[in-house]
Amino acid sequence: MQVANHAATEGYEITLVENESHENTVANEGHENTTSSYLNDLQQECVELVQLESQRTNSTAESFAPKKKGRGPTVLPHVHNRTMDERPVIILNSYGQPVGPTKKLVSEYSLFSGTLARNPEYLPLNYCDWPSVLDNAKDQVWEYVQRKYLISSEGKHWTLETLKEEWKGWKCTMKAKYYSPYATYDERWDKRPTQFLKPNLKSSCTIGMMRQLRQLATDMHTMGPTSFAFIREQLKQEDPNKEEPSKAKVYGYSRKRKPEKSYKTSFGAIAANI
Repeated sequence: MQVANHAATEGYEITLVENESHENTVANEGHENTTSSYLNDLQQECVELVQLESQRTNSTAESFAPKKKGRGPTVLPHVHNRTMDERPVIILNSYGQPVGPTKKLVSEYSLFSGTLARNPEYLPLNYCDWPSVLDNAKDQVWEYVQRKYLISSEGKHWTLETLKEEWKGWKCTMKAKYYSPYATYDERWDKRPTQFLKPNLKSSCTIGMMRQLRQLATDMHTMGPTSFAFIREQLKQEDPNKEEPSKAKVYGYSRKRKPEKSYKTSFGAIAANI
């Protein structure tokens, strides 16, 4: 009987030891899992802090990095410095439009018109619209053109029409950049471009419809400064019968696109028209 009790007691003690050992093992495993999870969370926080600091450093470097200077508007100093003896001849077609003698010279003449439209001494922006520009001012611009190019009087109408479109576009650009963003005339005057004299801003036209319409334009040509008159003359010379090209032919030629170049407007509607 005593032997049986002793054996039972030893069995109970062995069971207690085994249970205690199992509980310790489970506790240790739980502690190891908790420690591992804590280390993983700490490591993740360190990685995030390093990434955040890297982003902050890059952002600071970008804010202090000098901005790339753009090309700026065309000024053509070699044309404006041209003497009377150096004037090249401009050939006109039957409509009084420049078509020669070379494509380069015709493009230069078109760019030259843009420099005059942006010149506040000849065509200031304090006029509400083109009809309000004094005829005397338009005549002075035409006289200046004739001092830089040998061009007959038949080209005056086309030149002034080109100046009108260039001047209107320049007026819209300047208004969107230096007028509309500011609430008072003092702010607009402080932010004005340095080449501008002080205008009578209260008499300026406040209608911004032209700028909105220009933003809605989707059917844009791809000729750059090359004029339609030059394109028509070129197509006419390429024609075996030297006939005037149709409007459809000029339209398709002026909308040609290069496959390696990206364009802001879609080509779907234009291709359908062609």
